[in-house]
Amino acid sequence: MPTCNASPVVFCNVIYIKIYGGLGNQLYQYALGRALAVRHSTLCKMDLREFETYKLHRYSLCHFQIPEYLMEETEFQQIDDPRRWKWYRRRGKIPVLREKTFCFENEILRAPPHAYFDGYWQSFRYFEEIRPILLHEITVKYSPSDQNAEWLNKIRTVESIALHVRRGDYISNPTTQAIHGVCSQEYYRESYRQICRLVQEPVFFIFSDDPSWAKNEFSYIENKRYVDTNSPLFNYEDLRLMSACRHQIIANSSFSWWAAWLNQNPQKQVFAPKKWFAGEKFSIEDRIPGNWNLV
Repeated sequence: MPTCNASPVVFCNVIYIKIYGGLGNQLYQYALGRALAVRHSTLCKMDLREFETYKLHRYSLCHFQIPEYLMEETEFQQIDDPRRWKWYRRRGKIPVLREKTFCFENEILRAPPHAYFDGYWQSFRYFEEIRPILLHEITVKYSPSDQNAEWLNKIRTVESIALHVRRGDYISNPTTQAIHGVCSQEYYRESYRQICRLVQEPVFFIFSDDPSWAKNEFSYIENKRYVDTNSPLFNYEDLRLMSACRHQIIANSSFSWWAAWLNQNPQKQVFAPKKWFAGEKFSIEDRIPGNWNLV
């Protein structure tokens, strides 16, 4: 159980984490909060207020075996100005730490046991020490539909490779496009060429938020299946299917990153783009595990 601070107003030690963005981002945020909570033997409580106005994505962690401890109104009132980019340690307030860059920040792991965290936290180094816990908790908590069960059966009986193409807001949103861009066909062709040398009799399961585009662009891939069963409302089903594949060719997307990281095949081959961002401003050194293949 959380310990309590001795002060006129008693607040139990809790790790508070702000949750927002798509499913991949939500998983990164939860994973950081959970890792810090385990480190301090306390609770991780989630702030979901962003979804009251954020319409691009829905809160999706509810579909997994994740223990959902949510912040309460009295706790919101104690947050010490989360709009600012620094620590505050005023008496009786919950200090706030915002992410400084997209890179791993080691000092975050030394944060106090009672604080609020706001950021994307897209590095496996924050939570690799609790991988067994996350592998258990990030599992869908209900059975797949009949169609998804059929896909799972096909995936598990062949040398399956999940190939993910992220377009969507990477194309339609100018700001997102300027930061991320999209993976080139040269990346997919070279990843395809290399994985075919490593894996015998591969079967490619192609996932994309733009299936029409994908069907036009991947004619050169032999022995492929296009998985277009699930709408965005069932993104967790696609995550289950992608992570069940034996190998992955991922996009510069947190969604397919998680599919590869959750893949428990000890012989898995994961191909990831070495150019994760459109510009050179952000490093991917702490984003891609060392045993993955960069193309």
